Amino acid sequence: MYRIALAATLVLGACIRIGGSEPEPRQRADDVETLVAHLQEDVEAHTWQNILSMSDPAHYRIQVVEMGIPEPQYVAELLGLHGSDNDIQEGDTLDWADLERISTVSIQAPSNDEPPYRLSGTAVLDDGSTLRLDVQVSEIRGRFVFTGGVG
Repeated sequence: MYRIALAATLVLGACIRIGGSEPEPRQRADDVETLVAHLQEDVEAHTWQNILSMSDPAHYRIQVVEMGIPEPQYVAELLGLHGSDNDIQEGDTLDWADLERISTVSIQAPSNDEPPYRLSGTAVLDDGSTLRLDVQVSEIRGRFVFTGGVG
């Protein structure tokens, strides 16, 4: 059994190297300025899995697993983009295509030095319209996590 697992691992590793180098894992944000840069990069690149991985696991479990909120809606709520007067949703349901309309974001570092932080800014959509970004950030076990929009 060990030989089969080892062979599978080697084949998988070779396949990854053939297709190009594996991207370097991003360092975890140790300060709020780096956190802001990561958030801006992820939103503009539409790397929603990075946003999800930076969310509070307990918050995710309650909202997505237990309550059944779809992940695109959850990400929009984390970013403060799913409120009555500030909503990125265009159709009947909020899906990834709604979030993909974000072209650029501007996020200000918070004025306080200790978490929880409130990150605020602006999201510019493909059509030129703007929405407010409002993100609550806490620190849990030495790690910054998104805990929901506050707007």
